[in-house]
Amino acid sequence: MSPETGLHAFTPVQPSSDYSISSYQYEPDLRQLRSARANYPSSIAQRYTGLPDSVPDRVTTLGDEITADAETPVGAACMIEDWMTTNTEYDHDTTHQSGADPVDQFLFEMDGGNAEYSASSMVVLLRSQDIPARYVTGYSPGEALETTNDTYAVRAVNAHAWTEVYVTGHGWIPFDPTSSTDRLAIENTAAGNGDMTQVPMPAGCSVDLDELPDDSDEQSSGDTGDESSNGTPSDEKWWH
Repeated sequence: MSPETGLHAFTPVQPSSDYSISSYQYEPDLRQLRSARANYPSSIAQRYTGLPDSVPDRVTTLGDEITADAETPVGAACMIEDWMTTNTEYDHDTTHQSGADPVDQFLFEMDGGNAEYSASSMVVLLRSQDIPARYVTGYSPGEALETTNDTYAVRAVNAHAWTEVYVTGHGWIPFDPTSSTDRLAIENTAAGNGDMTQVPMPAGCSVDLDELPDDSDEQSSGDTGDESSNGTPSDEKWWH
């Protein structure tokens, strides 16, 4: 198990093999997470902050505008996630024009798009701010079945895409820039008005830190680097 490259089998798993994996949902201290610094491992920064030269300038400008008041990388990620869920529509049918930049089209010209557009766009906006991010595909949790114990029905409609942000001291933290309300409505309808499971994102962007219990004040900032390399936020975004 690697925090950078994920889970790998010691030997190749053959088709039709049965296997089981035990896992847990990481629940970081939100104050630590939100205050984490940008002293990323060089391997992470080199691989997950690059963008092609073809990305239009207005995409980077939009990233600058959305995150203008952010003081930390996670703060910036929360601002981008909030902007995406507020200003973009979830639509399975709308697609970008052939030959056009899909992220640019989605952010500025399309009426909506599926989760692939949202997740890709958030990755590009984050990388435009030198924040390591990656595009992830998989499935939403699916429908909890009442007739069984801890069993879920995961259907094709549960196919999903989201964004993961590398946070120093915590590893890869998932963010979902797709409107969960719109997505769940479509999934529930496709399942015959089923009851799809909604799992909160560990970054807790909607949580007000001032409302957390006082004992979390005793936690450290979650920073693994020294003060001289991290500094204090100035007029320019310090994570650059």
